[in-house]
Amino acid sequence: MKPILFFITTFFLLLNSNAQEWVDIRTTKFGKQTLYRDIDNKSLTGHFKMATSYDGRYSEINIIKGKLEGERKDFNKEGILVKSENYKEGFLDGKTTLYYASGTIKREMVYSNGVKNGTTKGYNLKGEEVAVEEHKKGVKTGKWIFKQKQFNSKKYNTTTKYYTNGKPTGTWKQVNEKNKPIWIKKHTTPTHYKKQEYFANGKLKKEFIKKDGKSYKTAKEYYSTGVLKNKYVYKDGKYTYRLDNYEDGTPKFIGNYKNGTSHGEHIQHNNNGVITMKGNYFEGKRTGEWILNTTRKKIITYKNGKKNGVEKIYSSDGKLFSEGTYVNNIKDGVWKFYNKQQDVTREVNYKRGKRLSEKKY
Repeated sequence: MKPILFFITTFFLLLNSNAQEWVDIRTTKFGKQTLYRDIDNKSLTGHFKMATSYDGRYSEINIIKGKLEGERKDFNKEGILVKSENYKEGFLDGKTTLYYASGTIKREMVYSNGVKNGTTKGYNLKGEEVAVEEHKKGVKTGKWIFKQKQFNSKKYNTTTKYYTNGKPTGTWKQVNEKNKPIWIKKHTTPTHYKKQEYFANGKLKKEFIKKDGKSYKTAKEYYSTGVLKNKYVYKDGKYTYRLDNYEDGTPKFIGNYKNGTSHGEHIQHNNNGVITMKGNYFEGKRTGEWILNTTRKKIITYKNGKKNGVEKIYSSDGKLFSEGTYVNNIKDGVWKFYNKQQDVTREVNYKRGKRLSEKKY
C-alpha cells in the first residue's frame, strides 16, 4: 500500500520587501515542510513580511523556490521579536529562539532536518536557566532538568529525568531548594518503576510500584507522623487486600478482594476500636451473617447480596429488640418484639412483605 500524504492549504497576504507590493499567496503544508506559491501556482522567491493574524502580528521570512530558507522572525502586535527560527530547504535547521516580551530569551532549541537535535534550554524572566533537555534526531535522550517555582514562593523545585532512545530510564526525582526529595521514581524498565513521595518534613508519604501501567504488588500510604495510613496489595493490576488505619495506627477498615471486587471478609472499626461492620462478600455480593453496629446493632443474614434469613436488632443497651426473617429482601413470617426484660411484647405476621396480623402481649 502506498503511503498517504496529508497536506493543508491556507491563504496569506505577503508584502514583497523588495518590490514593496502585496502578494496574494497560498501555502501547502506537507508534514514538517511548507511550500509557498503565488495565486498562479508559481513557487515564490524573495524576502517577505507575512501577516499572521488580524491583530497586527507578522513574520519576516526568506523563500527560495517556494521553501523557507535562512532566518524567520516572528513579531507580536507591538512589533517586538518573539521568535527566531532557521530553515534549510523548508525544514527547521539550526537554532530556534523564543523571547519574552521584555526581550530576554525564554527558550533555545536546535533543529536538524525538521526535528530537535541537541540541547534545548529554558530560562525565566531573570535570565536564569530553568530547563535543559537533550534530543538526538528528534528522540529524547540523556539528562533532562526542570525547575518549577513553588506555589506562592520564590523558591524552586527541581525535577531530573533520564531517557535512552526516547524511553524513561534510571532514577527520576524531584527535590526542593534544600535538595530534599519530593518524589523519587526508580525504573526497572521504561514501564516498570517504583515511586516514593515525601512530606515536607522528609517522612515517606506514599510508595507504589507500577508495571505496564498497572499497579503491582504492594502500595502504601503514610500519615506525616510516619504511621501507616493505607495499604493495598495487588495482583495483575487489581487489588486483593486493603487496610485503612486511624492516625494512631489502629485498624479502621480491612477488606479482601478478588480482581478488584469485594470477595471475602470485610471489617470496619470506629475510632474506639468497636466493630461497626463485619461480614463476607462473594464476588461482590454480601453473603452469610453480617454485623452492622452504628446507631444500633444489627445481625443480618444475606444470600446473593439480598437479605435472606434471620435479622436481629438490638437496643443501645445490648438487649434484643426485634427478630424476624427476610426472603429476597422482603419480610416473611413472624416478627417478634421484646421489652428490656426480654419478654415478647408483640408479634407481627408477614407474608411476602404484606402485613397479615399482629398480636400484643
